[in-house]
Order: sequence, then structure tokens, then C-alpha cells
Amino acid sequence: MKPISYPRLFSEGRIGRIVLRNRIVMPPMVTNFCTRTGEITERLIQYLARRARGGTGLIIAEGAYINKEGQGFSCEMGIHEDSLIPGLQRLTKAVQEHGGKIAVQLIHCGRQTRSELTGHPILAPSPIPCPVVGEMPVALSQEQIQNIIHDFAGAAVRAQQAGFDAVEIHSAHGYLLHQFLSPLSNQRGDAYGGSKEKRVRFVAEVAQAVRKAVGPSFPVILRIDASEFLEGGIDLPLSSFYCEALAPRVDALHISAGAYGSRHWIAQPYFNEPGLIAPLAGKIKQKVSVPVITVGRIHSPSLAEEILARGDADFIAMGRALLADPDFPQKAREGREEEIMPCLSCYIGCSDRLRAGMDISCLLNPRVGREFEEARKLSPPSRFLVVGGGPAGLSAGILLAERGAKVLLVEEGTEVGGQFLLAAKIPMKENLRRASEIYRRRFEELGGEIIHRTATVDWIKGQKADFIILATGSTPVAPEIPGLESIKSMSYVEALQKGVEEKNIVVIGGGATGCEVAELLLEQQKKVTLVEMLDQLAGDMGNIRSHLLARLSSLGLQTYTRSRVIRVRGNEVILQDGSGKEISLSGIECLVFATGIAPNRELEKELKEARLEYTAIGDCLKPANGFAAVRAGYELGISLG
Repeated sequence: MKPISYPRLFSEGRIGRIVLRNRIVMPPMVTNFCTRTGEITERLIQYLARRARGGTGLIIAEGAYINKEGQGFSCEMGIHEDSLIPGLQRLTKAVQEHGGKIAVQLIHCGRQTRSELTGHPILAPSPIPCPVVGEMPVALSQEQIQNIIHDFAGAAVRAQQAGFDAVEIHSAHGYLLHQFLSPLSNQRGDAYGGSKEKRVRFVAEVAQAVRKAVGPSFPVILRIDASEFLEGGIDLPLSSFYCEALAPRVDALHISAGAYGSRHWIAQPYFNEPGLIAPLAGKIKQKVSVPVITVGRIHSPSLAEEILARGDADFIAMGRALLADPDFPQKAREGREEEIMPCLSCYIGCSDRLRAGMDISCLLNPRVGREFEEARKLSPPSRFLVVGGGPAGLSAGILLAERGAKVLLVEEGTEVGGQFLLAAKIPMKENLRRASEIYRRRFEELGGEIIHRTATVDWIKGQKADFIILATGSTPVAPEIPGLESIKSMSYVEALQKGVEEKNIVVIGGGATGCEVAELLLEQQKKVTLVEMLDQLAGDMGNIRSHLLARLSSLGLQTYTRSRVIRVRGNEVILQDGSGKEISLSGIECLVFATGIAPNRELEKELKEARLEYTAIGDCLKPANGFAAVRAGYELGISLG
């Protein structure tokens, strides 16, 4: 029998009385998959059950609000009323049927919510607004504190009655209990503030009340920050003190980092080195006797195994990695690491959507939150021709092949992947090439066929397909600039595909694409000037934007916003700013355009003339981003037939 890969990661572990089949924990991530009144939906049940089926040891369901005042998201899970218990029971049963254990996180968002959502004034230790939310909170009275403690205990009892294997108390990420721990948000002068011993009291009383409510043998986990990475806030020494004080009251500590003011530590972007929090968790682990869970961009089984071997933690939490691939545990256990769909740490499908008030998804896995949808077999099986092997074409082809269709995909390039292959050339986005390869392999395993050639109308006619899907992508748009012929110029596509030999470069267009191309050129020791007509750079990016701009600044990027190139004279590029003032840039050797894309519709026009029916998806229909392309392919693939 083949030995288990990563033996530490796939050894049994214990938290209190529960025995877990491995050391992999899915941490709580709010999904917005519930109803607006906090009720469990079949969508959430199937989403979590799918992760259990993939082999996850412990699933901690998303933060469930303990009372209405504590709700932080529009369709967040609730555990504040007895009427919610039947739905919660269906959830626990579904996960446990697949061999997984399930806990639920208990949360009160405090000042990190909005009164328009809760219908109540927002609450906090002191009248200090969250730097991100901005709404002024009301300072809790001691009577209100006791009521909240009672609500935490009541929620824990409901969790127990619903069949959860454990509960987790959320005192991290800037939510209410964290707010009491942090000197930045707790400036009380009573028994709950003024010193670290008093600031920890509220969390200790919550843990004590929960323990009393559920009994001595029911596992209780506490999530807490090793640091909030804000000046004057919780740091590692202060967190260590808190953990030593709280550990005797719980069965495990779940060590995380960050608050809304430092949210990139809550869910770390691709700029952060994987596993950065683990050494901090290791410092805390040295001071406590209960098991420690660590988290933070641990997206490979080899890194998880290394952290366990170092003794930095007893369990590994990986959230977004399990969004991208719910079979991560099973594939890792069987030594199939190369088949694991990578998490890009891009925020696009998860954090950005949640911040915008939407449900979460995943750029590379459009099935997130749609596990309940049945991709029924096509009857009779049909023959599909997909023209274009980019993200949209591959996504549609895979789903149709899963449904039993015979799918022929034609791609004029030498590889499939399209814009993903281009984007993979950007620093720290190399995983997009791996994702493209996994898509290709999956498509061919399902019986799909790939041909590399140009698809002409006559050739398409000869394939006698039942359905034609156009996924021919887009082409870059270049601006008309007087004198452009006097200097070397290229599109961002050419710059990424062939490289830029010149040393002094102007990138025109400061959206996400232009900024990332500038980043690549700067890393190659080029001198780069970025020109953008709008008043800000990377305005089309989400939460990643601030990290990218900081990185560009550190690399020495020169920028001109509210400006445009009005003419070129050899190596002189003349700009005009918002006030009409002209600015001359001398010694420029090359211009790179990142000024937008247009649908590639040449073949579509020919198909119309030939009166061939087709369906267009992706950029050739409406230019967007990779998330939209993958999702468009999925939507079409599941709807046809």
C-alpha cells in the first residue's frame, strides 16, 4: 500500500474530546449564503458538505451572530434564536455524514458593522469608530456587557443542540471581543479597561460563560490575533499575555492576525509570503498547553507539513485554498499535489465580493456556493465546438464534457490558457500558468479534444457540431497619438509575450493591467513612467489595490495622473495634465499601451454571414476580467441542453 504523503498533516489530532482524521481545519469565512434573517440554506449546507467530502478534518462554519446587534453581513449565519436550530441540524448532519467534524464560530461584530444593517446603534467598548466603517459606536454599559455574555452562552447551547462538535469564540479581526482586548479601541476606565488585566476580563467572562453553558467536555476554541499590526494595538507580547490568561478556559487557540484597519493580515494577498503568521503562533504555542491552530496563506501541503514539523502549530487552517479546491486534502494525502487547483490570493472572488455586499465565489472555481446545482447529463449527448482556449472556453468545455458531451476545443495558439498565460508573467502570479495546466488536464481527462489551429468558417462547417461556442477573447486598443511612428511602441500583450529590451519606458494606461505591467518592468530594472487619465491608479482593482500601489512606489515608479500623452517627437513624449499644462519627458525609448481591450469579433462576423448559429461568451462578448470569463463559461456549460 502506498504510504500517505505528508504524514504529520494526515495524522489524527484531538481538540478536547473530538478526534479529527487529519490536521486540516477550514477556518470560518462569511459567505453571504444564508437568508437575510440568518437561516441556513441548502446552498450553504452543500458548500460545506463538499469540503467535508474532500477530506477536511474540521470545518468551522462562518461567524454566526449571537444577537441582532452583532450581525455584520447581510446574509450571514445566525445562531441567535431557537428557531434556527433545525436548519443548523441539517448542516451538521451533512458534514458529519462525510466523516468531517464541524464547529461554529460565535461572533458579535461590535463597531465593525453598520446600524442600517442591524437596526440598532452599533456597540463598542468605547465611543471610538472603526477606521474603515467610520460610524460612531455607543460605549457598552456593564449591564449590556452582561447581556452579551449571556447571548454568547445561549448561542453556544444552540450550537450544542444543533449537533455541532465544537464552538469557536471569535475574539480576533477587530470584532467586539477583540475591541475589548485592543488598547486602540478600549479606553474604558472601569473593570473592563485601563490595563491588560482588565481588558482581557470580558473575553475571559465570555469563555467562562460558554464553558458553563455547554459543560466541561464540549470543546471550546478561541480565535485570537497574534498581532493586529497597527501601531499601539495588540502585538505579540500582549497577545501572549492574553493567550496565557485565556488558554486554561478553552480547548484550543486559533491564532490569526489583523483587524479592519489592517485587513490584509486577515486574508493575506499574494504579496505576502505564505505562512507568515505561523512563527507567531509558534511563539504562543510555547507558552500554552492547549492545541494551537495557525492560518495565513498556507496553500501547499508541503508548507503545512513543514509548519507542523517545526512545532509552530498542531493544526493548519486553510480557507481560500479549500475554496479553490475542495479536494485539496484528498489530493495531498494521495501525493497528487500537482493536481491541486492553486489559490491565487487575489481577493477577486472572495474578499472583494464580500466587501461589496455580495456572496463569495472563487476566480478559479466557479462552483463555490453552487455545489447544490446538478450538472445533469446531456441527453442525447451532443457535439460541441469551442473556439478559443482561454478561461471562458476552457470553463465551458470542462463543464460540458462533465455532462457527457463530446467537446472539441480549437485554439490558434500553441497553449491553452489565454489571458491567464499572459497574467502569469506578472510577478507573483505564476500560479495562473499552473491553473491553466490543471484546466487543460481536466478537460482532456473528461474526453475533450484540443486542436491547435486557426478556426476558419469553412473548417468550422466541416466539424458538423451541434453547438458552436465562440470564446475568441479580445484585442488591445491603442490610442491615436501624433508622432507615434517616431518611437518604438507596443501593446501590453506584446510586452508580456516578447518582453521589452529598452530601459526607459512610458506605460500609457494606469488601470490594473498597466500597473502590473509597470511592476514587471520595474522588477527588470527598467525606468518606468506611468500615465493615467483618471485621478487614481488601479481604480479597477479591489482590496489588492493599496498593496500594489505601495509596491510600485517602493520600486520607484514615476506617475502622472489626470494626464494624457498628446504627442511624441522621437524620444520626447509630451503630456498634458488636468490643468492644461504640458510636461515633457525626454529620453524615452519605448511606449507600452494598456489602454483597454475590444472584443475580437472578426470570426463572429463571418459566422453571421455564413448563417451559422453560435453563442459568444467571455471577452469576445463583453471584455471583463478572468473571474467573469470563468463564470461565463460555467453559466453557459450548465445551462445548455
